Amino acid sequence: IDILIDKGIPVILLNRVRKGCFSIISDANAELDEPISFLHRFGHRRIAFLNRVFGCQTHDRRKDGYLNAVSRYQLDDAPGLYAESELDELFQRLSDIMAQNPTALIVGGHYLLGGTLNFCRKNKIRLPEDLSLISINDGFMAKSYTTPVSVFTEPREQVGQLAVQMLECVTAKRKQESIITVKGELIIRK
Repeated sequence: IDILIDKGIPVILLNRVRKGCFSIISDANAELDEPISFLHRFGHRRIAFLNRVFGCQTHDRRKDGYLNAVSRYQLDDAPGLYAESELDELFQRLSDIMAQNPTALIVGGHYLLGGTLNFCRKNKIRLPEDLSLISINDGFMAKSYTTPVSVFTEPREQVGQLAVQMLECVTAKRKQESIITVKGELIIRK
């Protein structure tokens, strides 16, 4: 990114914020607040969140969004209901979370969903009878699993359009917001 900036090539970042770059970021509070609000309306009080370790601001924003929602809805705040995971730690983190007896689980990204579904199958955890599951971001696994998984999805088409608009403004040297926040959508499947 530094090389591109140094060469004067316009840069539009997605889900990252960096000084000197235009950015389009997802509303991480909505990513967690809307699914938690939905689950809360159905009586869930022990809602766990498995956050993917990103190495960027998205990870921190999602963690803050989860903690804000837990506080807002006055949910049970067991320390074990929040965990962070890389793919290689997934099964251990899920074991740690499930030891806290959550009634619902939100996984922070479709990269974690396949392993989560496999974990549930191996441990005879029935979805949604034993555990309600929502994934952030949509993907093949969420749509095609035996019980389709509800998701909070990013508005990818809108992000693409905004990125092109930002790029046009940058190249034409027109004023443009440096950071644009987009809000996704909760898609309830089963």
